[in-house]
Amino acid sequence: MHRHKKDIESYFKLPAGDLENHYPAIYQNLLDINAIIDEHTDELQEVIQRSKEVDYADNSYRLIINPTMNCNFKCWYCYESHIVGSKMSTSGVEKIFKFIDKTLQINPNLKSFDLSFFGGEPLMYYSKVTEPIINYYRTKYEEYPAIHFSISFTTNGYLLNEKMVHHLIYENDEKFFQITLDGSREEHNKVRVAQKEEGSYDKIISSIKRLLKEKINVLIRINYTAENIESTKYIADDIIDIPEEDRKYLSISFHQVWQDIEVNNIEDKVKEVMDVYKKHKFIPQGEEIQLLEGLANPCYADKKMKQLLITTEMYLNVLREILQMTINTDP
Repeated sequence: MHRHKKDIESYFKLPAGDLENHYPAIYQNLLDINAIIDEHTDELQEVIQRSKEVDYADNSYRLIINPTMNCNFKCWYCYESHIVGSKMSTSGVEKIFKFIDKTLQINPNLKSFDLSFFGGEPLMYYSKVTEPIINYYRTKYEEYPAIHFSISFTTNGYLLNEKMVHHLIYENDEKFFQITLDGSREEHNKVRVAQKEEGSYDKIISSIKRLLKEKINVLIRINYTAENIESTKYIADDIIDIPEEDRKYLSISFHQVWQDIEVNNIEDKVKEVMDVYKKHKFIPQGEEIQLLEGLANPCYADKKMKQLLITTEMYLNVLREILQMTINTDP
């Protein structure tokens, strides 16, 4: 049954007691989603408790690996110190194998395990470092069928090629890529300059579409500043041709570059740009939504590493070996 706008507005004008008496089903729904709570409820304490439960949960694990500290770009806002020619050594890769084994052995409550590649740029040295680690990781799927295994990358996407794609889709496991854009083609190419001063924008857009075609989840992270925010709306023009069946694997997220946050307040402009994406039937996320989602799925940098605090001496020995692993700068 459809209700008129006046009927809907009347719900919100009723005191809670009257709402319960006149519309018990609606009142119960509001209770269920905590839109109505007891006046003695300490909501702040509940949020803190939920955050602790997520931080110290022993049923999920994320192993973050930096195959190299080098990168093919030199973005002005990047906090990393790039080490040219650096890559994980063969012995380092073998220690990762042991680390994966120990993690699975000493965490009997594990329900999910995410193998995450960071950097530097994690697609560099893919065949020598990343591919063998993924191959070994995948041998554990059959041995631990109760665990949900996934693979993720935080990458600029420029180095993705067909050989990598074919390797990734060889197994029907869950995969996720976060790929960053810095505004429109013109603005992005000022920040992310490829070799020989060539622009990288078109190649990265192509990589995003290629991954989506293979049903690989992609988050486009749009980094904005007061200077480039206007241009970010033109990215929508370059991805509007993504088919509807591929769009369900795509997310779009806006992030203000941290060096720009205290200098410029451009929230209204960001909302205006996001409206452009909505008109094209994309669902962009602003930082206020990300803040709420961060409670259930916190940034890896915020999450407490409980596994490192409660594990056995054997596990710590393996960890110590990895932490002491030297970065091999040989070609």
